This record gives sequence, C-alpha cells and structure tokens, in this order.
Amino acid sequence: MDANDCWKNKISRLYLNQDLSDICFVVENERIFAHKLILAINCHYFRTLLYGAFAESKSNEIVLRQTPKAAFLLILHYIYKGYVNCEQMSVNESLSLLSLAHEYQIDELVSLVEKQFKDDALNLENIVDIYNVAFHCEIESLINKCLLFLELNSEQVVSDHSLFASLPLSLLNQILDRDTFYAKEVDLFKALVCWQKVNASIDAKNLFSMLRLNLIEPQEFNDFVRPFDIYSDSDYVIACKEDKKLRKKVNLYISPNTWFCDCYRKWHSDLKHIMECSTVRKVLYELKIARKFSCIEFEAQCSLLSKSSHFYLAVGIEKSILTAIYKYKVESNCSSNHKVTFPLQNIKFIHFDTDNIRIKISNLKIF
Repeated sequence: MDANDCWKNKISRLYLNQDLSDICFVVENERIFAHKLILAINCHYFRTLLYGAFAESKSNEIVLRQTPKAAFLLILHYIYKGYVNCEQMSVNESLSLLSLAHEYQIDELVSLVEKQFKDDALNLENIVDIYNVAFHCEIESLINKCLLFLELNSEQVVSDHSLFASLPLSLLNQILDRDTFYAKEVDLFKALVCWQKVNASIDAKNLFSMLRLNLIEPQEFNDFVRPFDIYSDSDYVIACKEDKKLRKKVNLYISPNTWFCDCYRKWHSDLKHIMECSTVRKVLYELKIARKFSCIEFEAQCSLLSKSSHFYLAVGIEKSILTAIYKYKVESNCSSNHKVTFPLQNIKFIHFDTDNIRIKISNLKIF
C-alpha cells in the first residue's frame, strides 16, 4: 500500500467515528458525528457552512431539519471513503441522493448517481419524480432521457388523464412544442382540459396556444372543443388556413454500430459497409432507448464457409451481458426470413453471432 492509499484508508476509518469529531449533525433525531476539516476539504458547501459567516460555524451541533438521513449518510460515506454503491439503490433513494448531492454542490457524485438512471429504470409511475429532480438539478442528459421516454409513450401518457395532470408546467411546455410528441390533437386538448382543472391556480393559456388546431377535424372541433369556449370559431378557421405541422411518432430506427468481419476493403460509410459487405460474421445493433419487447423479425442472408454451421441471436440491456434466445442451423447458402418470439423483456442490444458464416441482416423489426 503506497502512502496515498494509506492516507485514504486512515480517513475512511473516521466515517461515523466519534473519535476526534468536532461537529455533530442531528438528522431525523439521530446524532451523526463528523470532522469539520475533512468535510470542508472535500465539499464547498460544508466549507461555507462550517467556516463561513453562518451562525452554524460557531456551533458544534447543527440540526438539519429537511434532510433525509439515508441520503446524508451516503454523502458522508462518499466524502470519507470516496465512493458509494449506487447499483442497489431504489429509484427514490437515488433521487434523494441526487438532490442532496446537487444541494451540497458535489458535482462528481451528481454525475455518478445520474448515470444509474438506465433507460429501463424509467416508467410511467416514476417519470414525473425523475423529471422534477432532473429539472431542479439542471441535469440536461437526464431531462432529455425523460423527454425521450415520454415521446416513446406519448399516446399512453395523453390517454391517462391522471398521469397527464401530474406533469409539471415546465415539462408540458417542452413536450407540447415537440413534433415527436405524438397523439391525436383532440386527445391532447381533452388531456389539457383535465390538467387545467387539477392545476386551476396556473394559467394554461399558453399551453392551449401550443395546440395545433388545424390537426383537429371539424366534427371533433364542434363536438369536443367548442363547448369549452377556449377557442373561437374564427381561431379555428384561421388555423385551418395555415400549413399543417404534423406530429410524428419517434423513429425507433435500429442502426448497426458494431460488426466483425475479415474484410479490409474501405467503404464510403459505416452504413454502406454493414449493408453491402458480404463477409460480415457478427453484427451488434443498439436501440436508441431500452424498451420491452417479445418478438424480433429479420431476414438473414447466409454464405457458408464450411459444410454446415449456425448463427445465434442474443439480446439484453447491457452490451457485455446478453442472453441467447435463438439458434439456427444453416446447411446451404440461402436467404431466409425469421420470426423469434420470447418472454417480454427489456432490450437495448441485439447481437447476431456465427460459427463460420458470412451473414447479412436486413428488414430487422422488433415488437
């Protein structure tokens, strides 16, 4: 063990150790001992709190009334030991730690926790909580992940009026303006009416102005929109004269990003290589975001390098941990269509492997 590791080891032993402690925090009625110098060296927030002009700097005991104990202990663990185990945390635990790490201005920990929000961690039950924390902490990458999830599930979000009504104003301002937040415009109107009822204290005029009236059919406007007197007939007529700005479903195009072959020829582009190279032996596809699927269809063009061989299909959410779901024996040079069904599971990566076959995959579809 070198001198640096020896020093880190000594510091880590002081975690929650009353020995030499000169500060005590009271969190959820529990006294937690710490060391001012260690906290101040590793965290600007604590340096300001304990050595700045605040009244707390003159006290040996500080009561933290709005601080969750579990998250606070993890903050101290990170400061003293240099790491926290995020992988076993629930979404709520991760959000709590993320918020506190942001409040304490520990950017490295914020980044570490944010990375734990894999695509499959987001669902309709927690998406609002995750977005709220991401927005409060100004974490653009996590905000964008939330927006993409909502786009991929837009019709379900719009049809669930209880869920839609819980969306914060900042989020609605973003998704309503996106061409890729797809739903029937009249359904968006109905959802917004519900949102307005639940959030009566908030002016929704700007939200309604973001709807694309010319995407609503005349009969729908007459039956569902006119009774609420939010738009006049002239508003609708004027809108219908404007060019239509359609909403489109998010393209779940699956692009090949890794392949292995014995071809050294230079191709004009990566995509041209994967589509036209006849010596590709392994192909890895990556989806834009992990989602649950139970069926994969594709066409395989195979060229044997021996009398008979196999190709295999494996899927998963981690590139390094894939589960084999399909094995196909190839006995001649051929082109064949395949439909593979399997138990519903989260998928981000699709990997084709071969024993000794040149293979080209096309018309890949996933459901």
